[in-house]
Amino acid sequence: MRSGYATNPLAPNHPVVLSTRTPNARIQIGKDCGFTGATLVAAESIVIGDRVLVGANSTIVDTDFHPLHPHERMLDILNGQHKPIFIEDDVFIGMNCLILKGVRIGRGSVVGAGSVVVSDVPAGVIVAGNPAKIVRTL
Repeated sequence: MRSGYATNPLAPNHPVVLSTRTPNARIQIGKDCGFTGATLVAAESIVIGDRVLVGANSTIVDTDFHPLHPHERMLDILNGQHKPIFIEDDVFIGMNCLILKGVRIGRGSVVGAGSVVVSDVPAGVIVAGNPAKIVRTL
């Protein structure tokens, strides 16, 4: 994993945060990936392929953190749903993106800056928006 001024002038101002919330949670990062101040939080699993680039202030979380239903929150505030995230090889995630639980981003795809990804992204496309939608095929 690389994150430094030599590859990106924004990097020194944006630390990378990796956090696991359960004993069995894992974050797996492939070869030659670049991160500029991303935050990755796993309650289950985040798997990132090779040569993935993640822009400044992007957040990748496989959990809701808290239950959505008010009664369930009263019973256990920290028992949110979680589903694994898979980001395949050669994906580029622009700055200020949010990648949410259960998502698979296909090989070679691009996520436009500021996008919120809530569903799977096929290989070889550009997605953008909130929620992210396909805007172009590569």
